[in-house]
Amino acid sequence: MVVDLVLGLQSRGHVLNVICLRGAGPLARVLCESGIEVCALGKGGGFSFEAARMLAGHMRLSRTDVIHTHNPLVHHYGVLSARLAGVPVVVNTFHGPGNLTGFGRAQMIFDASCRWSDRIVPCCEAVGAHLGHVTLVARRKLTVIPNGIPLERFRAIRPRRADGYFVIGSVGRLVSVKDHASLLKAFARFRSEVPHSRLEILGEGPLRSALEQTARDLGIDKNVVFHGASLDVPGFLSRLDTFVLCSLSEGLPLTLVEAMAAGLPVVGTDVGAIPELVRAADCGWLCAAGDPGQLAEALLQSLHCEARVQRGLRGREYVIERHSVESMTTGYEQLFERLLEERLKRVGAASRS
Repeated sequence: MVVDLVLGLQSRGHVLNVICLRGAGPLARVLCESGIEVCALGKGGGFSFEAARMLAGHMRLSRTDVIHTHNPLVHHYGVLSARLAGVPVVVNTFHGPGNLTGFGRAQMIFDASCRWSDRIVPCCEAVGAHLGHVTLVARRKLTVIPNGIPLERFRAIRPRRADGYFVIGSVGRLVSVKDHASLLKAFARFRSEVPHSRLEILGEGPLRSALEQTARDLGIDKNVVFHGASLDVPGFLSRLDTFVLCSLSEGLPLTLVEAMAAGLPVVGTDVGAIPELVRAADCGWLCAAGDPGQLAEALLQSLHCEARVQRGLRGREYVIERHSVESMTTGYEQLFERLLEERLKRVGAASRS
């Protein structure tokens, strides 16, 4: 989302820098190739005032107008560096309920940071409702801007040509919140009824070895493909019949939006914005989170649905209308410009008084 937003704002004439508190990560190459400066501060564990000082120095040199942070764990660095460097506007985007539970030290730090923030942006209405519930401070400053994607990479994908196999696929990091373990158990039940089927998983993470062992224990390892990490998500989606996302917690998952843009029918758990997307577009099936039996039944419904292709096409039309990277970029551009204008008015009024 950050990469797409940065490139979208750059195309409109804005100057952007991306700061990573720790390492730059694999997406830095995409930004650097487009002339975007990426700076990695190399911060270690725990709070680092030195990282905040370095960040403030970078903001002074680049004469930054807006600091845009993502999720609670880094927001206090943005707020502190803005105070040190005199940056007029600070905005935070909040991507998912799992990032803040309403209790603990992280909650207190985020609440304190919100007092010095101009706006908190949930990525969907479901995340906005969660934020309004867990923090009184952020509630007064919420503006929902839905995530968007570069549609041209996905809208050219056509339904997969039948080859005798039914292919289910999922995209996501191999971590516990994505609940691939339930997906493997559900696929084991699905495969017992549909032997000529395959599950393909795109993503990497600390649970890969354990999940591969689970597939062997379930006797489905010959029908499950772990592809590891790849930036070629469109190529992966083009090989599927149905997309599945079985997370225990979500905000507005870009992987689901991308699958819908690719014209795939989707199966998802009833968390975050997943039900909002699936029901509004009438593009798939929902099940309870953490329930392999319900998930297997939803996958079977997808297989037997005569209007499966039509459901996928409805999802594509819905995403084209509401979740383009252009509409997301416009939302943030207008928000940043409005906040800067309001700040200038306040400064002008204070100087005249």
